[in-house]
Amino acid sequence: MVLIPVTAQEARKSLLYPGFGIGFGFFYPGDVNDYITRELSGYTQEFGTYDMLMYLHAQAFLTYKIKSFDVTGLIEGAYAPKFISVDYSSTFKSYAFTRISPGVTGNYYLPIGSKRHALYFGGGVQYHFLYFENFSAGNIGFRAQAGLSLQFKRINLQPHAVFNYINADDESKRPSFNLNYTGGQIGINVSFHSPVAHR
Repeated sequence: MVLIPVTAQEARKSLLYPGFGIGFGFFYPGDVNDYITRELSGYTQEFGTYDMLMYLHAQAFLTYKIKSFDVTGLIEGAYAPKFISVDYSSTFKSYAFTRISPGVTGNYYLPIGSKRHALYFGGGVQYHFLYFENFSAGNIGFRAQAGLSLQFKRINLQPHAVFNYINADDESKRPSFNLNYTGGQIGINVSFHSPVAHR
């Protein structure tokens, strides 16, 4: 009996597969934070800061990968909550700054180690629908991303970092109100499939 080892070369050359991702991000939406500060100027802040600084995000995607490249269609949602206790707990205020972002990305893969795993680098374009209180706006934004593709027998894990440029103005208000989601995010994408060759 001859045992033949499983190698990266025996992985599929191409594959279409779905997946999902979760993570968190950092940003500083100036007009949003100024709005919160003005609205609460008559209160005594008990602790913390009025500023929104972090958000949670989740996405669903469909990827077509062929050797060293992939193309992904995705829809991503982000939610930045702010809960503020003022006047020694007699008043509780909450705010939410959200976005919905469909788009397309592409990546290039650089095999490492056993060649089953790889570093990847890429970017993409998304259209962002932005919402805060009674303000809303939409605009095209761009992203740059890098991560690590860890392929196991039936699961692919992709921890990654992303820089997003997301900026739009609600022109229906006077003066216009800026909705800015520009910043960095960290997350992990998960998909369930057999390995795909990087070369």
